[in-house]
Amino acid sequence: MSEQQDQNSDVIEVTREEAEAIVAQWRRDSNDYDMTEEQDRLAGIALEYRRRASEFESEENYVLAARYYQKADDVLEPANLGSHHFRVWGHYKLGVCYYHAKNYEMGSRYLLLALEGYLSHKSSSSDFTAANIYTLLGHLYRDQEQYEIAIEFYKKPLEILISQNCRKLSACTQNYIGRCYCDIEEHDEAIKYYSMTLDMIDVVGEETVEAHSRLGVIYREAEMYDEAIECHQSAIDLAVQLSGEQSPDAARELNRIAITYRYMGQYDEAIEHYQRSLEIYENQEDVDLRMVARVLENLAMGYVHAEQVGSAMECFGRLLSLLRELDGDDDEHVTEVEEYMANLDLSYRFSPLNVKPS
Repeated sequence: MSEQQDQNSDVIEVTREEAEAIVAQWRRDSNDYDMTEEQDRLAGIALEYRRRASEFESEENYVLAARYYQKADDVLEPANLGSHHFRVWGHYKLGVCYYHAKNYEMGSRYLLLALEGYLSHKSSSSDFTAANIYTLLGHLYRDQEQYEIAIEFYKKPLEILISQNCRKLSACTQNYIGRCYCDIEEHDEAIKYYSMTLDMIDVVGEETVEAHSRLGVIYREAEMYDEAIECHQSAIDLAVQLSGEQSPDAARELNRIAITYRYMGQYDEAIEHYQRSLEIYENQEDVDLRMVARVLENLAMGYVHAEQVGSAMECFGRLLSLLRELDGDDDEHVTEVEEYMANLDLSYRFSPLNVKPS
């Protein structure tokens, strides 16, 4: 069985021949001859583990990648081999792989170790690496829904990025902060950071689309519906500029405009925008069936609110077929839709408006 196939097996040990070959290459590259034979051997083993880790990382096999980076670290640390930067970089890669493997405890541990190492040797390049680590730590805590901690980590690289005039990276970071404030329903702070994003970037990009979109959601939740629709429409215009009329981002924003119109009680407008959103999603080359299902359900409920029960039943029927295809007949959501359709049909058939006089 290959290493790739068996993710739960022990990592493959490095042979002496492999270690000698990698050290010979390292010496040729670095002109570093001031090492004992034993240090040569250990350094070669560590480098070979890192090479293998890098291969698995490039294949997004983060569990095995972390194991190989860990093996390299276990060799380097006791022997105090390699430069400070060389060992700190290993901690950084371990943190990245553990994060992607969703081992958040180990990811946090090694990212913090790497951060401490980079901050102790200040340079322009280490500043950028530190900014990246802060951002990764923000992601790590946001993924665990620890939003206040995530915000603190996201805020730390902003000063570095702004001082270096990294406008796009600064805007991304401001979006991350805004999203966390949305998650804890601190809408004023969220608006502040999304607005900072729009003030900072004067070219169309994914960051500006997201900022307009998120602002729209915040305004809708604050019942500022006109402002919400304006923001979502701006996001559509930008998405079309970036990716054309069939942009999935445009479909997402049309769905959000429809939701806003539903909140306003303007059901015909809501239905129109749901239909436009659904058309774009269904015409994608790689159709996202989950999003199709979501919009179909929203459209069906739009018809219910508009008292167009026949159209609602047709939509629910399409939704039910799709959910069965995705999740099977026994899925809880399938059962909920079946029950809702049965109750809707009964209430419609026995409504006074639909009972013929005897």
